[in-house]
Amino acid sequence: LRPSPPQAAPSPLDRWNVTFTPVAPPRSPATASAHLKRVFARRSGSRSGKLAAAWGHYGSAGARPEVRVLNNYIGIGIDAKVALEFHHYRDRYPSWFQSQFGNKMWYTGVGGLDLMRRSCAQLYKRLTVLCDGVEVQLPPDAEGLLVMNIGCHMGGVFMWETGLPAHPIHAPGGDRLTHCRKQCMHDEVLEVVAIGGVLHMGRLAVGLSRAQRLCQCSSVTIVTKESLPMQIDGEPWTQGPSELVIGLKGRGLMLRRLTTNGPAARAAALVQDVLEASVKEGTITESQRHTLSASIAAKLEPLL
Repeated sequence: LRPSPPQAAPSPLDRWNVTFTPVAPPRSPATASAHLKRVFARRSGSRSGKLAAAWGHYGSAGARPEVRVLNNYIGIGIDAKVALEFHHYRDRYPSWFQSQFGNKMWYTGVGGLDLMRRSCAQLYKRLTVLCDGVEVQLPPDAEGLLVMNIGCHMGGVFMWETGLPAHPIHAPGGDRLTHCRKQCMHDEVLEVVAIGGVLHMGRLAVGLSRAQRLCQCSSVTIVTKESLPMQIDGEPWTQGPSELVIGLKGRGLMLRRLTTNGPAARAAALVQDVLEASVKEGTITESQRHTLSASIAAKLEPLL
């Protein structure tokens, strides 16, 4: 017989849009001159319209912005680098990845390859971070940047809750950003933290170290100066020089497992039954039920 499913109640979750706008990397005068010579060589005798098009290509990245949806987190740097290498190995040799324990061992081994290379070192020189319009400096030893909508990362590490206190930001509005509040998935606020290299990631995973809090904010703009590994909700890739703008998309509902059977849990289940019955009877619409569920769940969550 199948065991009875665990009790669950809807819980609101903020969702965020991440807009990627490619930017043209800066070129030295020699590189720019060589580029123009190649353009003239390929298009000798072209009319002014084609030459103008060549100049336009030189001055911009020539790609449209891309929008992705963030539910949990976005990572830039070492955590995305390890995830990307693991993804490549798994695609290339699928027979090597047959068990959860084996996958963890391979993940650790792939991360160890970066011990000597330190491919994401000096991350603070390779990108700029603005939170609510205020520039936030990364620590010199940071090799990873995380913008989080949920409390945990890396299989259950509570980066913000257990993180080191944020350093003061000496800029207008900086005090508000570093006035740390409790992390919440539906407060329309993101947590920004920095992590070190693969050794630091290993210590974080076993509870022997802590991440560095940077700030809490409602919008983030990141400008990368070169190609960097990134991941959104566990999907890694390499992103060229770009401007990333993270802004609130809306709010969704997810099912949260109830670990207790107390009065609040029973009340949450009863409310959902009443709302579902009201939709079937035509008293309220599905959209109204969604709005009411989100509001009630937000009120009941501290009690569950």
